[in-house]
Amino acid sequence: MKFIQMVFGFLAVMTTNVLAGSHMTLWNASGVQVEIISNTSIEGSSGSIQHISSKDIWDYANAPQGFPRAVEAICHNVISFDSDKKMLGGYGSCEMMADPDGDVALYLGTFGADGAYSGSQISGTGKYASYNGSKFEAGWTGQLPDGRGVYSFGPKK
Repeated sequence: MKFIQMVFGFLAVMTTNVLAGSHMTLWNASGVQVEIISNTSIEGSSGSIQHISSKDIWDYANAPQGFPRAVEAICHNVISFDSDKKMLGGYGSCEMMADPDGDVALYLGTFGADGAYSGSQISGTGKYASYNGSKFEAGWTGQLPDGRGVYSFGPKK
């Protein structure tokens, strides 16, 4: 269960691009999985599927001027396991909706059995609108005993 929530932390990770002169650049940020909203499992004869939703806060400490320091997101993730409970992979989406200016953005990503996560912004409004398609990677940095945790994310290399 703890590994499932750790993977969810990876999935909860999202980021955006910002304009820097005439070039698109990315910045590194961190996230905190503040609350697990729901966690359900579907058992099959040869494996299982875990559905997890959480409320996260993203810290854009290195964001350029005009972007907030913190935003809130709700993330929904689906993870598959074989009959031995080995993670096979999954997908996730996040809705960033608590930007202080009222701007919103949607993110989508996938991960493999090794936990490597890769995602992108699929749509956004306001200051996020021109950053659709920006790519990012995520990494887990710590976890509490109850499964909530801290993660980092940044530009895809």
